[in-house]
Amino acid sequence: MRDIQPAENDIIAGDTMLNKREAEHLQENVEMAFQPVADARSLLPPDTSPSPGSQFIHVDKMDFDEAAEEGFVGKGSDFPGISTTGETVEIRVPKMGREFKISREDLLASRERGQSLETSEAESAATATGQTESYLIMQGTHGVPGLFDDANTEVPSNTSGGHNGGTVDNIEQDYDDAVGALPEAAQNRELTAVVPKDIERSYNSRIDDGSGQTVMDVVMRYVDNVETNSYVPDGQVLVKAEGTDIAQYKIVEDMETVGDGEAPGSEEAVCYHTRLRAVPVVKKRDGLVEITGA
Repeated sequence: MRDIQPAENDIIAGDTMLNKREAEHLQENVEMAFQPVADARSLLPPDTSPSPGSQFIHVDKMDFDEAAEEGFVGKGSDFPGISTTGETVEIRVPKMGREFKISREDLLASRERGQSLETSEAESAATATGQTESYLIMQGTHGVPGLFDDANTEVPSNTSGGHNGGTVDNIEQDYDDAVGALPEAAQNRELTAVVPKDIERSYNSRIDDGSGQTVMDVVMRYVDNVETNSYVPDGQVLVKAEGTDIAQYKIVEDMETVGDGEAPGSEEAVCYHTRLRAVPVVKKRDGLVEITGA
């Protein structure tokens, strides 16, 4: 997972309340709340980020093969954030964030008592922002596609009750079909299976067919990595070939705690918000295959 870099105190622009210690405490708690739910980042390769403040990124249309163009570039009319001009695909940078407030009363009380500033509202805002980013990567939102875009190649599972109720033969066939649906060049890449978070424990349980093997034992014969994510749709598994030419995700501005100065019409609180600006998955769908009904 890409780390969120700590922000300096001057990132809290226009603030007249917090001292350096309080600002750093607030920022640290925001980051700690954000990181665990922004786990979809780990599913994508690191990439060079555009300059902070970028409103658009541009992708060369020639970077896509014919199938990818149909599945991504060709669907520009379905995604308001995407437009194509000549050989360039332009993608709008979505803005994500949540507002929170710090009251003067809480601030003064923490100073008088020598206690740390109450940050639960800020942490809730950070958690919501991280969840939004993960949903964007996995499912697509803000008018852009995600890893589970409906243009992916799909293969139906050979198990009737999902992998947890399948046999070794069923599960082997599922992964054999999925890997076989990848282009030969992608098959030779490092492969990752992305599975729903809530079945992680059952994947390590023994299959009820007398073989003594677990689902994970079988899966790891076909892929190099298994990652779980709570945003994977129920009954679906994504087999992904690693590489920036398969999927990219650019963080334009990492997590920040930004002060808005004094809240309009209020002398009781100062408004802040967590802010994250990022661009979506840019993918060649030939490197992504979904197993459905798993």
